[in-house]
Amino acid sequence: MSSKLPSRTRSAGTKLTPEQHAAITARADAEGLELSEYIRRVLLSASAQDDPIHRLESLLHAQLEETLALRILILNLAGLQANGEPLTAERLQAVRAYADEHKAARAQMLLATTTKQSELAASSENQEAA
Repeated sequence: MSSKLPSRTRSAGTKLTPEQHAAITARADAEGLELSEYIRRVLLSASAQDDPIHRLESLLHAQLEETLALRILILNLAGLQANGEPLTAERLQAVRAYADEHKAARAQMLLATTTKQSELAASSENQEAA
């Protein structure tokens, strides 16, 4: 069974400041994507904002972020306890701030890895079927 992707024959362009280009390139790199693929995903995502599937994906992404934040909290607090360190209000606030600061990046990394694995598996299945 061959599921050939439709060819991309149209393009959309824009001009960016050097700072905007650097910021977008950094985001693409952080997600492990080529710049063109990152921009394509952002554009398609923005055009699908009213799509119920997109809204569900957004909610699931937010849920994943919160779950990862809880995981970070639990592991860090357990580490403190295992090392016999006292849990002060300041320490708890620092651990919570760390979890909140890193949850989005961790979710993006996990989703990018999962997406790449799915794409590789689909590509492998298509090659085997051919």
